[in-house]
Amino acid sequence: MGLRMITDVLEGAGYETIYLGADTPLDGLLASIERWQPSVVALGATAPWSGSVLVEAVRAIRAASPAMPMVLGGAQAERAAAAAGDGRIFLAADAESVVVVVVSAVAAGERKQAVG
Repeated sequence: MGLRMITDVLEGAGYETIYLGADTPLDGLLASIERWQPSVVALGATAPWSGSVLVEAVRAIRAASPAMPMVLGGAQAERAAAAAGDGRIFLAADAESVVVVVVSAVAAGERKQAVG
C-alpha cells in the first residue's frame, strides 16, 4: 500500500500529516524531520530494489533521532525493521491496521519522551 493512501487514511482519522514523495532525497527527509519534529515517521518500500534504500533511511533517521518511532509499510518493511533491530519500528500491513499501528507508535514516542 502506498504512503499516499496511508496519509489519506491518517488524515481521515484526524492526524495532521506531511507527505513527502518517493523522490525526496535522504538529506531532504532528515531536514524535514528536523524542521517539523513529527511524532512518527512513516516510510514504505515495495520494489525489491528499494529495500536497501529503506534500510538506509531507517538507519539515518535512527542516527539523527534515536527515539523516533517509525511505521514501515510495503513488501520491504520487514527487512528494514529487522535491520534496525529495535522496538520503535512498527509494521503496517494494510489500510485497516495503519491507524492502530500509528496510535501505538505515537504512544511509544510519548512514553520515551516522558521517561527520557
